[in-house]
Amino acid sequence: MKPLTILLPDSVFATASEEADEHGVDVSNLCGSVLSDYFLTPTRVATSPPPKNEDRNTPAVAVEGRFDVSAAFEGFPRPSIELAQRFTDEAQKLGRVRAFKHRRGIGFDPNFVFIEYLMSRSGTGGIGVSFYGEPHRHSNPPGILVKGIPAYSRAKIHSSADLDAILPHVRQSYELKYGKA
Repeated sequence: MKPLTILLPDSVFATASEEADEHGVDVSNLCGSVLSDYFLTPTRVATSPPPKNEDRNTPAVAVEGRFDVSAAFEGFPRPSIELAQRFTDEAQKLGRVRAFKHRRGIGFDPNFVFIEYLMSRSGTGGIGVSFYGEPHRHSNPPGILVKGIPAYSRAKIHSSADLDAILPHVRQSYELKYGKA
């Protein structure tokens, strides 16, 4: 690695400092990871700023910080609910991670993974999930982890075995984006 000195406007530094504090990393590591992600993404696209907190959906049900998937997705197949709950619980184990219902899925703040959708029509159920970091950046990616939108991977989870194979990548995604949890 090569050291780099950059000058940031005060407002950018203040925002980066807040974000770094939230994740327990220093500003230089956060900025370094953002720059690395930008330049390591083969097809760079302009990104829009994340939605403001007031624009997001709030958790449907939160009991002592735990997001209740069954309350947020009434009527969905039980297997979809169970897989989504286990995935959500794994993300929230990392601390200071807030889950919220977002359309047909579940978003997380900070954004390092998300459940794009819970399958609602199949009798067997399942979930579609996305992870920060393309498959080649993950350690021991299972075959179900494939390239997603730029800088992300995705997987379709149909069983408990699929979920067991993919859950370690929740922490890996967090650490790829923010450093050690």
